[in-house]
Amino acid sequence: MKLLDIEISGFKSFANPVRIPIDKDLIGFVGPNGCGKSNIVDAIKWVIGEQSPKEIRCEKSGDVIFNGSTLRAAQGMAEVTLRLSNEDKIIPLNYNEIEITRRLYKNGDSEYLLNRTPVRLKDINRFLSGTGLGESSYTLFKPSVIDDLLRPNSMLINDILSEASGIAKYKLDKKETMKKLALTRDAMKRGEDIIAEVSERLRVLKYQADKARRYNKLKEDIENKEKLFLISSYKSLREELGEIESKIELFGNREIDKIGELNDFDKVRKEWDEKIVKISDLREAVSQSIDSINEQLNIIIGEKSTIIAELKNFQGRSKGLLKEKKEQSEQIPKIEEELSSIRQKTNATEKQIIELEKDIEVLKRQTDDVTKKIVDKSKELDLKKKELDEKKNNLRNIENELALENRTYQFDLDKLDTLKNELDSKIEESNKIKEQIPILEDRLADYLTKEKNLKEEVAKLKEELVKTNSAMEKNKDELRLTENSLGRMKSELAILKEMEENGEGIGEEALRFRNSGKPLLMDRVEVKQGYEELIENLLSNYRDAVLLNNREEFVDLLKKIASNNGNGKINFIYKKEEKSEGDVVGVISNGKEFLPSFIVDTRIVDSIEDIDFDSEIPQVTKDGKVYFYKNFISVGGSGKVKFIGRKKQIKELEKSVEKKENERVLLEGAIKDLTKKQENLLNKINEEDKKAVKLSEEITEIEEEIRIENGKMSLIDTEIEDIREEIAEYSINIDDIKLKINELENALTVAREEIPSIDTYEEDLREMRLKLDTLNKRIQEKLLEKVRKENELTNGKRLAKETEEKISFKKERIAEIEERLKEFAVKIEEKKQSIDELEKKERGLRESIKKLREEDRQYREDIVKFREEINAKQKDIAVIKEELEVIRKEIEEQKIRRESVSVKIDEIAIQLRNKYGIDADKSDFETEENILDSEEIEKLKNRLVKMEPINLLALKEYNEVRERLDFLIKQKEDLVESEKSLLKTIEIADKRAKEDFEKNFNIIKRKFNEIFVELFGGGKSNIVIEDEQNPIESKITIYAQPPGKRVKNITMLSTGEQTLAAIALLFAIYETKPSPFCFMDEIDAPLDDANVERFLTLLKRLKSKSQILMITHNRRTMEICEYIYGVTMEEGISKVISINLQKEVEEWV
Repeated sequence: MKLLDIEISGFKSFANPVRIPIDKDLIGFVGPNGCGKSNIVDAIKWVIGEQSPKEIRCEKSGDVIFNGSTLRAAQGMAEVTLRLSNEDKIIPLNYNEIEITRRLYKNGDSEYLLNRTPVRLKDINRFLSGTGLGESSYTLFKPSVIDDLLRPNSMLINDILSEASGIAKYKLDKKETMKKLALTRDAMKRGEDIIAEVSERLRVLKYQADKARRYNKLKEDIENKEKLFLISSYKSLREELGEIESKIELFGNREIDKIGELNDFDKVRKEWDEKIVKISDLREAVSQSIDSINEQLNIIIGEKSTIIAELKNFQGRSKGLLKEKKEQSEQIPKIEEELSSIRQKTNATEKQIIELEKDIEVLKRQTDDVTKKIVDKSKELDLKKKELDEKKNNLRNIENELALENRTYQFDLDKLDTLKNELDSKIEESNKIKEQIPILEDRLADYLTKEKNLKEEVAKLKEELVKTNSAMEKNKDELRLTENSLGRMKSELAILKEMEENGEGIGEEALRFRNSGKPLLMDRVEVKQGYEELIENLLSNYRDAVLLNNREEFVDLLKKIASNNGNGKINFIYKKEEKSEGDVVGVISNGKEFLPSFIVDTRIVDSIEDIDFDSEIPQVTKDGKVYFYKNFISVGGSGKVKFIGRKKQIKELEKSVEKKENERVLLEGAIKDLTKKQENLLNKINEEDKKAVKLSEEITEIEEEIRIENGKMSLIDTEIEDIREEIAEYSINIDDIKLKINELENALTVAREEIPSIDTYEEDLREMRLKLDTLNKRIQEKLLEKVRKENELTNGKRLAKETEEKISFKKERIAEIEERLKEFAVKIEEKKQSIDELEKKERGLRESIKKLREEDRQYREDIVKFREEINAKQKDIAVIKEELEVIRKEIEEQKIRRESVSVKIDEIAIQLRNKYGIDADKSDFETEENILDSEEIEKLKNRLVKMEPINLLALKEYNEVRERLDFLIKQKEDLVESEKSLLKTIEIADKRAKEDFEKNFNIIKRKFNEIFVELFGGGKSNIVIEDEQNPIESKITIYAQPPGKRVKNITMLSTGEQTLAAIALLFAIYETKPSPFCFMDEIDAPLDDANVERFLTLLKRLKSKSQILMITHNRRTMEICEYIYGVTMEEGISKVISINLQKEVEEWV
């Protein structure tokens, strides 16, 4: 079983997918510190099931997913795959190759795949158990493993030995068996609890069953007695119901007689109601017509407003298009000039490219000539070298060794120069970052101050906005109240004006005259303030008098109407100028000339006590309620419509409406101003918020930049320290190599004196090669120039094409604008015609409304007349209704009584039918003298209730629980047998595991001592099981005695000795039970040169049994590797580069 390759994607620093083939037995991984080498070890540990984030150097499980870098976004998933050969079927699956994959997603979901099939971690552990890759894998060997081995009370050595002994699988089986045993024992315990519970339940059920029997017996006795009582009650109630029906019939006949009388009255009233309804319908139709016309009118007005707005819109858009057309036309000549210039440049560039191609062709011909000469010269040199081969045989070993040392020396020098340059670069980069950070911090402080000031400004603006909103809401509330009040006033004013226009309270004949153009007294009279009630009462009988200009008009009119006026009374007053000193004339401000003569001289007194009953002058009290003249006296108000008060009220309402309208306009203006202010504040706040968001983003960017720079500086400082350490190491190595090179050069100088020189040939060849390099360089420069010119040509052509498209677009746009202008001209004319048509319709509708309102007034007068006639017939109907109400109350009482008895009868019948299955009407039970009454039956029922609660299912449930108890007892016996079987299985597994462990432990113990002696050059070691009775779970202690020292616990040795001892133990395990591969992470770091050599000797021996993968910085360790992978990091992303070291050496030699 071998490791074939490792695939890593999105795991830690390996953002890009990486595949690492493992096709050699000893492979090294090299690279600078922090480049991600150890992440490969973590990836292997993770894919074979490691669950602890700390074991793979993470804080939480999600940290294994690549978290992004300055130039690369974070990954959404980490995935690692190991591919193993399984031809020897160590893993018990019928596959020659095994792929183990683990994935972890950003949302926390994870999955394991075995040959791309989803499996559980438990399945992976089981398959890998005993291969060295199980839960206690000893495949991965790094310094932390040594630390864990040396930790007090550590059980790691025990777990590793268990894995190596192949008993890990036994442990897993035992763990599963122990779980089953625990479940079995839990089931037994629950079973015992359930048996105890069921037994107690059975005892309770026995008591309940006995009680249920007694309950059923008493219940049956109660039912028999209740049946007799219900049948007897049913018969009594049926007799009572017959008597009630007779009374209802008697009162019903009386009710019919009274209803007949009412119907006669209703027929008469119905005729009048029908007339009223008919007229009301006509009024409603008129009202609906008015509303319909108003709606049409509103629609027309709305349409007209919309069309006017559209007309203005089209006119505005036409102006905009004309302006755009002018701008587009002006731009075209400029763009055409640009196009001409671009084409000239493009033509010049094409000519330059042709010239460059000619130059390149000439240089290529010269290159071919020089190459041919180099080949010829090389052949001459080869012939000369062959002549010298025999003489150089004596020097070959020296030259090879010197060349190798020089190569190593040059490599170290180059590496040293590289490291020094890298160090200088890193120091310079660190200094630049250190200079940059204070600048960024100053910028951050400045932005934070700006952000604070901006927030304060926004807070002030928002506070002002709240005040503005509050003021606007207050004004809106006031406006709503004002509009509501204004609406009520306008409605009241409209009603009063309508009453005034329609002549409310005026006689029919007077109204006819008024409509024909003749004024009435009420239209002309105007009264000084405070005397309205006086004049209302004084003129109450003459207010609808028709006014005439003179007596002649009065006489002519009188002749015409004397014979025709038979339907109503009408008064006339003609104009007569009379001088009077009466008080009434003084309070009339207009219409004095039309006052009746008997009123003109009327004197006004304060009260009845002030009336002079002996006076011949008419007198009236100030309130107008008492009028006295000679032997006539009138007392009381007119009780009619107050026409003077109505006029005054109309004027006052008109003033109030005007005032409210002004208030509304002021409030609307204030709201408009506040709305504008609110919009300005919101715009300012939005602008400030945008500034704040932008500022916040800039602050975040600067903070992130500072964090990145600090991180870079920290990383660079670490790298500087690492580079300095490497420089020190390489400096020491260079000094050693220099001494060796000097020795070899001295020996080589002596040997070369006998060899003739071939320097001339080589010098000629070098010059030719230099010339060839120069020609190639010139060709390269020309090619680069050609590529640059071709790019310029491509860009010029692209720019020319874009310019042509721009000109074409502008011409198309001008044509489009001209077409749109034509469309707008047509639409503007159409809108003007639509406005004329709508204005014509509006005038027609307003004329229709005027006519319909006149019809409505006439219908209203007819309804008043019909209602007066209906009211006259209501008194007779009221008396009949009172008599009818008395009869109906009596009937209702009897019906209620009947309903109550019927309900009782039905309840008894239902109870007998539902409860006892007896039809009460067909019952043939004879009434017995010893029937119990309801009170005695109730006592028996109370006795039954006292026995409750009763479990009537107790008898059935008792039998069921009895059967269940028998089943549970049988189940408990089965669990006891299962427990015995599991304990026996565990005992057998423990015995077998102990035997395997002790057998392998003794082998590992012996090999450990052998390898320990080999590594330390003497001494001895031992592994001791502290609890020999239970070796598998026992603590294991390692003892060691290096040469010349006493026996000690391994924890008391030096660091280097501890490492060597741990290496000896792990190598002993590998030799006893090799794992498919072994991955060592810098375990050679603490070892000195002598110990490294011993370690490498063991390593060479071990690679024949197991693949070895090593992370190392040690040059000697690198030398024995068959293949080397270099790990580098750029922008936080690790990469793997392969180096076949042996092939490189062979090619160099």
